[in-house]
Amino acid sequence: MPICKFCKQWRACLQISFVVLTLSMAAAMIGMARTINGLHDELTSLSKSQLQVAASRSEGSDFGDEFDPSQEKHSGAPPRHLSMFGIGTDSSAGCWLLSDHATSNSFDVSQATCNFLNCPSCFISPTSLSQATTLTITGCSTHRWGIGTGTRTRSGVWGYTFINRDSTNTMTVTDGSGSWVLSPLAYVHAYCDSASGSNRLYFTTTSVATLTVADGFTLSGGNFDASASTGTFQTGSGAISLNGDVTAASGFTLSSGNFDASGSTGTFQTSSGAVSVNGAVSMAQGLTITNGNFDASGSTGTFQTSTGAVSLKGSVTCDNGFTLSSGSFDASASTGAFSTGSGSVTFNGPVSVTGTNTFTVGTAGSGGATRLYGDVTVGGASAGQAADIDVFGAFRRYDHDSARNVISSASDGVTLKGTLSLDGGTTVSSGNNLAIATYGTIVVVSSVSSRVAHRFRMVQA
Repeated sequence: MPICKFCKQWRACLQISFVVLTLSMAAAMIGMARTINGLHDELTSLSKSQLQVAASRSEGSDFGDEFDPSQEKHSGAPPRHLSMFGIGTDSSAGCWLLSDHATSNSFDVSQATCNFLNCPSCFISPTSLSQATTLTITGCSTHRWGIGTGTRTRSGVWGYTFINRDSTNTMTVTDGSGSWVLSPLAYVHAYCDSASGSNRLYFTTTSVATLTVADGFTLSGGNFDASASTGTFQTGSGAISLNGDVTAASGFTLSSGNFDASGSTGTFQTSSGAVSVNGAVSMAQGLTITNGNFDASGSTGTFQTSTGAVSLKGSVTCDNGFTLSSGSFDASASTGAFSTGSGSVTFNGPVSVTGTNTFTVGTAGSGGATRLYGDVTVGGASAGQAADIDVFGAFRRYDHDSARNVISSASDGVTLKGTLSLDGGTTVSSGNNLAIATYGTIVVVSSVSSRVAHRFRMVQA
């Protein structure tokens, strides 16, 4: 009995296990069926895609760059896929290779102008350019769709890629109205739309709120214009080179350091306003004033020139003396007069009146006295050097004691006082007398060679 009971329980367990196994197998078969159905759907979708691709290629669609608007609609934006383009100049090129020329890379993408084929949306330079090149894209609002020569045009908005692979030269992209300069080893994206019909390429914005450049800034062309800004312009502590003309519309202030134009060969010119030079000024190459005044009247310092010649071509007024410490005072080249003030004039060295020039003291009827403390010689001792003295007025000769004891003259005659020797002919003209005022002796020397003297004694009557 116990054995039979055990057998019944075993059979029940076996039946339960069989049922469980059957259910598990059924579930597995259902999963496999679902997997097979999913694979079938994927294969069906792939086949449809391949058929669409083939149809697109036969129609000239640019597969791999744009999506076909006729494809199945999505609830959101179509997914983007990784694109890889071949480079070349034939129908298999997804990125058009530009020629090594400065200006010949010009394409009307609304026509089959890429080697008689429709142009792709990618353009790339050679790896080595001989010069900078310009790429011109026109007609982008009606860009032809697809590879080949199909005439279907794009609609909506689409993008372009421009790549410069050269390591030295720039690549300029233009639509005829605007342009973008690609530096060496750089790329840029641009967009065009069909709705506007403007055929304009829309590049990334050139306006930024704040720009920080960590490793240099180079402007290779165009203008650097901050005229619309009300902010300040500040540089670093390094050297600044301004290679062109500089115009300061509202003043220029140098708060420290030097203003050095010594390396310049050009001119330095100020306006018509006042110029203040507050420190010492050194002129290495001369100073020229073409008009106006040179006025140092407000200065309490000295005015000193170099050892070179100084030319004062106009009138010179000295309010506080003039001192010549060395050298010559030479006015010989002047035809003008030399006039002193009313004060005394001292000549410490010899004074010569050269040539036929005269020396006059005073004016007629009002001359002052002239005193000569040294000997006076008139004429020379050699033949032809004799000179005359004309005296209009009295002639008086004094001894050292101021006694007029030798010769004096007046308007009515000549007085001789003392011994008179006549060593030559003496004639008293007719009607005149020779009077001896006092007792004395007249000595007459004979003209013969023995020079015998004859004495006449005058005795009072």
